[in-house]
Amino acid sequence: KDRFVFNVIANDHGVPFAQRSEVQVVVNVHEKQQSAPQWQTTDECKTTVVVDEDIPINSVLFRCLAIPGDGPKSPISYKMANGASRGTNHEMHFREFLEKTNGR
Repeated sequence: KDRFVFNVIANDHGVPFAQRSEVQVVVNVHEKQQSAPQWQTTDECKTTVVVDEDIPINSVLFRCLAIPGDGPKSPISYKMANGASRGTNHEMHFREFLEKTNGR
């Protein structure tokens, strides 16, 4: 695959007016000749994460680790970007990490 797509959904279950937001996340794999990275299954890498509304700022919600699909001699790197200025999204709330290589 040259890309992976998943959705992130936030819902506050508010009364009387619940608020909900959804965003689609696209992971692009740039080197199509390589095998796809393998996501490691751990207790920290969950498919669903429920977050309390009063969670402290800068809390870690989950941690996931990917390893090269074609062995350790072919390192991978990954980064998050949202198309806006580095460090924030359009509402000034989203933090990015720049780049990680062979790590979390």
